[in-house]
Amino acid sequence: MRPLNLLSTPVFLIIFSCVAIFSQPVVIERSIQYSDVNNATVVGEDGLAMRTTDGGFTWSELTTGITNVLYGNTNFDSLTTIAVGENGVILKTTDGGANWEQKTSGVFTHLYDVCVVDQSSCCACGEDGILLFTYDNGESWSQIYTQPGIDLNDVKFIDANTGFAVGSSSTVLKTVDGGVSWTNVRTSFDTYIINAIGIRTDMLLTVVGEGGLIYNSTDGGYNWTISSFQPDMNIKDIVFFTQNEGIMVGSNSSIYKTTDGGNNWFSVSPTTAFVLIPTVLYSVAFSSLTDGMLVGENSTEMYTTDGGSTWTTSRVTPNDIADRSNNNRPINYPNPFNPSTIISFNMPDPGTISVKVYDITGREVADLFEGSINAGARQFLFDASKLSSGVYIYRIASKIKDVTNTVTGRMLLVK
Repeated sequence: MRPLNLLSTPVFLIIFSCVAIFSQPVVIERSIQYSDVNNATVVGEDGLAMRTTDGGFTWSELTTGITNVLYGNTNFDSLTTIAVGENGVILKTTDGGANWEQKTSGVFTHLYDVCVVDQSSCCACGEDGILLFTYDNGESWSQIYTQPGIDLNDVKFIDANTGFAVGSSSTVLKTVDGGVSWTNVRTSFDTYIINAIGIRTDMLLTVVGEGGLIYNSTDGGYNWTISSFQPDMNIKDIVFFTQNEGIMVGSNSSIYKTTDGGNNWFSVSPTTAFVLIPTVLYSVAFSSLTDGMLVGENSTEMYTTDGGSTWTTSRVTPNDIADRSNNNRPINYPNPFNPSTIISFNMPDPGTISVKVYDITGREVADLFEGSINAGARQFLFDASKLSSGVYIYRIASKIKDVTNTVTGRMLLVK
């Protein structure tokens, strides 16, 4: 196949604009947190930080200036984010991630999670049972609790006074005075590694963890009962977005949903149309009663727009495809994909069309179609099972009544 002349085609501009946003290597994405329906931040290994301002349709990779693993993050508002991670690192941005400042934590142990308590306070947790607090929007931090020998993996506050921190050895810590004092309220179950706590109300709680651990409390954490459902997975995160509806995620690309407050769970893992590498899903969050996102290993990102009942590997929905195709704008779905994706395009009138795919160097890797077609919507399957992970460019050249038109788009193959 003859290489594409990048300097004489619009593909040149498309490729280099894509590299600026999507060239990060496949990494572990550890935490997703929304500040509102449009703004969210993802953090992960090698100092990874990414931000969206349009609800997840597009993402920009941010420069944090570090290579530490970032395990958790939280948002004071759409511009102010705190991220914590490996070796006690704490980062803060006040301009949406354009610039990050490293703050002094006073510890060198790993910090696994962080959450906003009120408009100026924040709490972080980590190894050796450490709890850190800031009262000045993350500028300075002080240690308020430590319990050597355990790891605290998740911290959440219901309001400015009541909060929980959970971790190894079935630890469930509770504060009712804004973090000044903490009590281990775990009294009724064996020793497990708890990874996360889901809060429905101040009384209704669920903890999840390794080995499919699920325990529920109806009295604010003082007594616990084991769930009748014990999935064959390590549960990494749980979130309730209504009092009865929640999602939990974990190993083996597993996603489960409850509609009755955690009494029963059912699998809502992606259908076979979305071929995923079996991976660990680490974090899930919702921006509304319908829209949510989860992240994990292998740069996994998945989206829901129906309250977690279905998940896709692209923020674009099938309705979006129809709308864009009707407007003669091509799109591929899913994107990112593995190993195949469908390129959809609407031909306004009869004519000829050529559909080809190129790699990032401009080398043609697939000739999907060339010939005459009638007016209407068309779909072309791109099978990349024999290709390596990376950015690929589709190029659709059409000719209708002696008028030629060329459109291009980028696709991300993740194996």
